[in-house]
Amino acid sequence: MEVKFYSDPGHEHCLAKFQATFGGPGVGGFSAKGGGCMNYNVVELMEQGWHADFAVSAVGVYVQGVGLVGLSIPMWGLSGKDIGSVLSTGQGNVGFVAVMGGRGRFVW
Repeated sequence: MEVKFYSDPGHEHCLAKFQATFGGPGVGGFSAKGGGCMNYNVVELMEQGWHADFAVSAVGVYVQGVGLVGLSIPMWGLSGKDIGSVLSTGQGNVGFVAVMGGRGRFVW
């Protein structure tokens, strides 16, 4: 899994990425855009080499011929600090459901 953090609405300048491996019950896959509610600066997390645990709750369905995606990824530091959450809704590949968890790190 990879989550990219951008500084502008046009997604021209990527500030940092969160790259992770995860496991749990899930079927399907997707790509979606969204926003984050972070309690820490993602550039500082990346520069300090933070690792984080996370959980993923996601669902994708067809509604009147349109694929709709909903995603929530809360993240917390290995010491238990609440880093924040990434939320996404939009159109994407559909026909999946997932509840997964794992560990990743903030990188450039």
